[in-house]
Amino acid sequence: MCVGCGGGGSSTDGPAPASVVEPHAPAVSGDGDPATPAPPNAAPLTIACEGAGCGAEAGRYGGAGVGVWTLANGQDSVREALISLDGVAGKRVTLLLSDQPALPPVVEEKSASPDPVAMPLPAGTLALGSVRDWRARDDSFHRTSLVRERIAADGRPLRVWIEEGEVDDTHVTEAMLAAFATRLAGTPDALYESVTALGGIPWGPHGRGNLIDPQAPLDVVLIRFPAGDSSVGYFLSRDLLRQSANAASNEALSLYVDTRALYAGSSQGLLRTLSTTAHELTHAINYYRRGVRMFQAPATGYAYADWLEEMSALMMEDLVGLRITGNYNAARDLRVPRWFGSSALSCPLTDFQADPQRSCFSYDALGSFGAWLLRAYGAGFYRALLRDGSSVDSRVLLDHSIRVAGGPGLDEALRRWGTSGFLASGSPSGGYGFPTRNEDGYALPAITGKGLFESPARLDTALPVLGQRAAARTPQTARYSETFQLPAHSVLTVIVRESGQ
Repeated sequence: MCVGCGGGGSSTDGPAPASVVEPHAPAVSGDGDPATPAPPNAAPLTIACEGAGCGAEAGRYGGAGVGVWTLANGQDSVREALISLDGVAGKRVTLLLSDQPALPPVVEEKSASPDPVAMPLPAGTLALGSVRDWRARDDSFHRTSLVRERIAADGRPLRVWIEEGEVDDTHVTEAMLAAFATRLAGTPDALYESVTALGGIPWGPHGRGNLIDPQAPLDVVLIRFPAGDSSVGYFLSRDLLRQSANAASNEALSLYVDTRALYAGSSQGLLRTLSTTAHELTHAINYYRRGVRMFQAPATGYAYADWLEEMSALMMEDLVGLRITGNYNAARDLRVPRWFGSSALSCPLTDFQADPQRSCFSYDALGSFGAWLLRAYGAGFYRALLRDGSSVDSRVLLDHSIRVAGGPGLDEALRRWGTSGFLASGSPSGGYGFPTRNEDGYALPAITGKGLFESPARLDTALPVLGQRAAARTPQTARYSETFQLPAHSVLTVIVRESGQ
């Protein structure tokens, strides 16, 4: 099993939609009367925002703020939908169609094993300058030297190795190594302490003869990734097996980070490398808890599906970002603006795609959704999600965690997240936007979602699983009316805002 993370790249336009619904003509009325007669049994829009910033009224936009309305179809068949709103002349009207598939039944909940207390760990026994060959995930070997060691608050040694030839004034400098190691472990706000305070220890008691020593130190291995590899870090669960069980194992609790992330591209290299290391450490924690401590039949056990595994690690980057770097937050500075600035909103959330050249780059999508969840439900929700044993189905499990946190479930969370992409700061209350949140010493910065791609007219109704579609309308008269076929198990969100928002 290989759990890794990608990086870089931007989304591009995907293929032409399989099917679209054009607005019935005339789509916009100019005389104050509905342009399209109401279909039989058509349900009216439901107001879906609240508070001072909400501009939604029954059947009309109130003239200020952001108006949000919804119309859901929970049936197994298509339903004809009617939109009819007054007060929208010159306003920006956005239609967002969200898929809401039925979830599998909930299974009997399994309580997650409590995090074991870390056993006493020995001090490092290797001298600085020690040499070791590491086997990378492509089975190439990299000769490295041990250049730094830190002792974490729980007593675990953290060792930093770097590939020979990568330390000099034009690559990884001694100053970079010193700064990286200082922030890696040993203080309450360091990376290891911040991540494990949320997630638990990355390795410990297991009672299995085919796994490495529970007292293993954590090795952070800085090597040069091969040309063409778009990722910046990874974790290999195979390294936790003894070589008698897997000959390719390094027999180590180890994380791998590309040296180029430290020195190439920008002055933020150190900060992004710290964020990436937090991401990979989360994979190790998840594997220990869900792949070892919670493992039981069926064969997949309680391991997350790829999409939720990666989202949980991206959420960790978001939570600890400012704490471990000071001024870099991957969700604010990379994931949310890149996702909501692309045209790939319709990507299926559960179809994990790691290629940054694909229009559906999952790291941006999942990092953005995870950022919304954290700002809606907080660090306590995240801790519970990591330990949730309600189902072996990741969709059911996430839905359960959201509801336990007091939320409306996965479907509604996805709709509110998608809607938030169209809104600037100062969004109406009712679960929209990416507001700042500070909880238990983990500060989440506010993020502006404004800038999401909007197609000029057509609303594609060929919805992918847990995907969304968006389209824009530009009414020039007071009333806007439109009817179209609302797909089964979907919900339409109508957003009205001032043209400058």
